Amino acid sequence: MQTKIVQAVEAHREAILASFSDLHAIPEWGGFNEFKTAAYLQQRLEKAGINIKKYTETGFTADIVGSEDGPAIGLRGDIDALPYKNEAGGKLIMFMLADTTAMLPWCCGRLCY
Repeated sequence: MQTKIVQAVEAHREAILASFSDLHAIPEWGGFNEFKTAAYLQQRLEKAGINIKKYTETGFTADIVGSEDGPAIGLRGDIDALPYKNEAGGKLIMFMLADTTAMLPWCCGRLCY
């Protein structure tokens, strides 16, 4: 199973890195204000043939249906940026994804929780 996952990631490496860069270029503060981020994610999922169900302007689910019956899993993600105050008193914001930290002018919830 791990080999298949690694192979799938490697096969889509450039697209994954492009999405990473795209999302870092549009940081949006939380509180249901992630309009560009939500639109970007919805567009990418729909382009991949994944059905989207919208609940609010920024809230949606995506159903990925397999070819076989069996157990299902649910994944949840936050798409907002959160502030992080550095020791010098200024605001420094960072983003963390897949245990990789990129210093950018914003911060996601995973790092700040």
